[in-house]
Amino acid sequence: MLEGTRQSILVEVKATTGDVVKMTVAQGSTAVEESDRFAVCVVQLDTSEVSAEIVRQQCRFVMDIGARIKPIWDEYDRFQQTKGELRTTIGDVGLDIAGSEVRFRISAGAWTAGLAFDDAVDFILRRCGTRKS
Repeated sequence: MLEGTRQSILVEVKATTGDVVKMTVAQGSTAVEESDRFAVCVVQLDTSEVSAEIVRQQCRFVMDIGARIKPIWDEYDRFQQTKGELRTTIGDVGLDIAGSEVRFRISAGAWTAGLAFDDAVDFILRRCGTRKS
């Protein structure tokens, strides 16, 4: 969690070698409930070599993931009332429910246009009312 004079930002970090990352129900709930201050950072790794520089270059921040998940969260609520299997997608996010496993699916379209590291840092610092030194 990053804090400044105005507010804090919650950042969930996910790594993948594919084109999907998944969030738990608790993470999805937090994203929706804290929508104005929740972001997901996805690091897509295409190589067996991982370094700080590769992570920095490959990471993308989705600052509006809570708003993207909200319509899917509503589907999850509907499912909770019906208790069946469900797979639904709206835009670049989806919901997969099979038995007791529930995951929110975030496809590459959501993060490929996300903010690069330096842009995300600037965004977070502006949001938190903090300045870079």
